Amino acid sequence: MTYQFERTGELKMMTEEELAEADRTSSIVVFDRGVNRDGRSYWLYILLKPSKYIEYMRLAAAKNRKPMKFDEYGELLDYGYDKDVPVPIKQKMKELYGCDENYPMRIEQEVEKARTAYLKEEREKDTARFKDLATMLKEKQASS
Repeated sequence: MTYQFERTGELKMMTEEELAEADRTSSIVVFDRGVNRDGRSYWLYILLKPSKYIEYMRLAAAKNRKPMKFDEYGELLDYGYDKDVPVPIKQKMKELYGCDENYPMRIEQEVEKARTAYLKEEREKDTARFKDLATMLKEKQASS
């Protein structure tokens, strides 16, 4: 996967146009778990539009998580009220959608590796620019 970074090393956010195009061509499968209004634990797999991903994840991670209307964010693929996802459901989600419990951790590692490479490349470019500038200044002083 290719990542784009701001000069600071932060991931570049997609533009509204890019998100609209992504909504037309792709979806993101998200695994979530929580407690519903009546206190029962639940788990779910939801198919999100890319434009809804950040908002959904922000709400899902909130300390005082409020009830959500999942259909406002995407399509529920599967859910249950067990503490853990039954093994056959995990297998089905892996087969159908490539779901992997370790995916978020792998993506974080991948992004960090790409960020490190990007920042190293930017430092090298900056160093080359400064050397070029120093050379130009020396040449100008020598010709004066």
